[in-house]
Amino acid sequence: MDDTVTGDSKSFDLGNWQLKPVKISQLAFADGLVLLLKSEEDLKHNLNIWNREMEMRNIKISKIKTKTMVIKP
Repeated sequence: MDDTVTGDSKSFDLGNWQLKPVKISQLAFADGLVLLLKSEEDLKHNLNIWNREMEMRNIKISKIKTKTMVIKP
């Protein structure tokens, strides 16, 4: 699935490692996915990319199991 997250995906700077910025936008697990973005717009953008890629593989994103959480500093 590495090809799914490349290209037009949005990301944000998580911090630095060895003086280089670390960018992150998603964490993939065996049966789940976590999208981490700064804005609702970026989240919708990446979710649409994932949905399109999953549909091409005949995999559905469960709307019932999908949850969102907003964390503000």
